[in-house]
Amino acid sequence: MAEINFKGLDARVKLNGDIELVLICPKGTQSSIQGLLDEFKADVRWSAKIAKIKRKRSLEANGYLWILCDKIADKLNTTKEAVYQEAIKSVGVFTQLLVEDVAVESFIKCWNAQGLGNIAMTAYESKKNPGNTIVIAYHGSSTYDSKQMARLVDYIVQEAKELGIDTATPDEIARMKAAWK
Repeated sequence: MAEINFKGLDARVKLNGDIELVLICPKGTQSSIQGLLDEFKADVRWSAKIAKIKRKRSLEANGYLWILCDKIADKLNTTKEAVYQEAIKSVGVFTQLLVEDVAVESFIKCWNAQGLGNIAMTAYESKKNPGNTIVIAYHGSSTYDSKQMARLVDYIVQEAKELGIDTATPDEIARMKAAWK
């Protein structure tokens, strides 16, 4: 499967009502595009996915997050993993799901097994859908975009400051955030 980033998109309505999409690709993608054209056969069904490119979080910010989690854990006599999980539950990204009561325990077990930041817990029994429970499923920070990660880092920095732990200066934190691609 080929993936080509493009820098523009145009659409035209053809006389028969079909819509023609034109992707404007940057210089240097000719060989990738030629490879696709060589594979293309009119009698084969094809699909394409167009997705917005999100800025990725920097490894430097992720490393800083874990350093602060460790310092907070030391101060509170707990683990850095517990500090991280509390931060995820406080400001992390989550999805509310309606799960049949008989599947709640299994769902939570499977969700939590996906990674340290994946935390699922029951919220309440659904009154509109008897026999179902609302489950809150938190997503681990490895899935976060730069804005979501910035919120998590800001939360951890604030927690560290409240405990009297030295943190990076605002300029250093801004530099780390600016390094996000």
